[in-house]
Amino acid sequence: MRVRIVHVLTTLALAGGAQAQLPRVEVSGAGAQRSLTVYRESKTAVVRDARAASLPAGRSEVFFADVPASAAPYSFGLRVAQGPGTVRVVEHRLEAGPPTPGQLLSGFVGQQITLVTRDQQGNPQRQQATLLRVEGDRPALVLVGDTLVLWPSGSVELPRAAVGALPVRAGLVWTVEASAAGDYVLESTYTCTNLAWEPVYTLQIDQAGTQARFAGAIHLENSTGSGGQLTDAAIELAEGAAAGPEAQRVVSYKLLQPVSLASGTSLDVPIVASDKAPAQQLLLFEAHKVGAQGPIKWVVRLNNDEASGLGVPLPAGKVRVTKEVAGHLLQLAGDASAPATAVGSAWAIYLGDAVGLKGRREEASKRELNPETMEESYKITITSTREAEVQVVVVEQMQGKWTISKSSIPPQQMGPNLVQFTLTVPPGEASVQYTVEIKK
Repeated sequence: MRVRIVHVLTTLALAGGAQAQLPRVEVSGAGAQRSLTVYRESKTAVVRDARAASLPAGRSEVFFADVPASAAPYSFGLRVAQGPGTVRVVEHRLEAGPPTPGQLLSGFVGQQITLVTRDQQGNPQRQQATLLRVEGDRPALVLVGDTLVLWPSGSVELPRAAVGALPVRAGLVWTVEASAAGDYVLESTYTCTNLAWEPVYTLQIDQAGTQARFAGAIHLENSTGSGGQLTDAAIELAEGAAAGPEAQRVVSYKLLQPVSLASGTSLDVPIVASDKAPAQQLLLFEAHKVGAQGPIKWVVRLNNDEASGLGVPLPAGKVRVTKEVAGHLLQLAGDASAPATAVGSAWAIYLGDAVGLKGRREEASKRELNPETMEESYKITITSTREAEVQVVVVEQMQGKWTISKSSIPPQQMGPNLVQFTLTVPPGEASVQYTVEIKK
């Protein structure tokens, strides 16, 4: 069953004194300059949408076409980015796009409709019927004379005058008042939902295990609905809360190239690639994170710097890790995980927990040396049930202004507050003891 709208000519008498229609200025999304901040956790985007418009002086309506269907009505704001005068917003509203056939038919339940079929020669045959029920986009039950008809065949004609004015497309209508006529650039801001991003990383380790081919991209999915087409949009990616007290902890990453992405589609935008990044496979015990005891992690470490072919901020994400074996690729750990990593930091890609190894951290002593200095001592023990000795890197994070005064193994400083100790662990156990002085 097809639904066809027929234009029925009618003569409408306008009552005297009717309110004059405001001038309407339509600006499409084709020439819009859009920039978005997309929040990873909530899949919400804050949109800045700048468009050129020629406004008359006084009051008029400005129609912003191609606004995403998922835009939040309460979030809209408008300002003049450029123009000869000021623009005051009187009101704004969202205009829905054309209704579906089912929506149109639902408005005629209990009313007369015209059923159209065709004879063998293709000539239309019209029959009046009363619409009783709609299922989906089709009449399900009609009354023709004294006969009930289920699922009538053919198409349906509806009088245009009875339907009223149909919107051609969805959009945002601003009623504004301009102090002067001229060419303006109007910037609308709003939030919309269902725009998602996730990092996608691949890591291929060579046969020797010392170099890696690394590539990273941002996978974008646009499900913002009709009007959500992105064309050459500037996109900033954000992790953290979009509002509230946690908003100050937002970390952002800017895509270096504009993005074009239709609603209902996805795209991978490359952010980094290196063919020969120095790689180090190691067993890692992050003592400061586990409390009393915890697992030893099997990780691959890369340096996030230009010398390694990286040197860009990397958000946390999944990494597909493979290793070259006899000229073939052997998958190591499926989708491994890697933390967010700043430029200049080591990037540790977690492959899994090491078998036969455990770590334990104990506070040996704690005392006040003087009113401004505390002294703390710790013992970190690695136990092994393996048959061969292994090397385990122990990482500790210090607090405040600190100095390691004693250590059974020389520490290596890895950052402002990170130190590491490298233990050779035979079958059985090995430990490191250190004392740190911390200024209050």
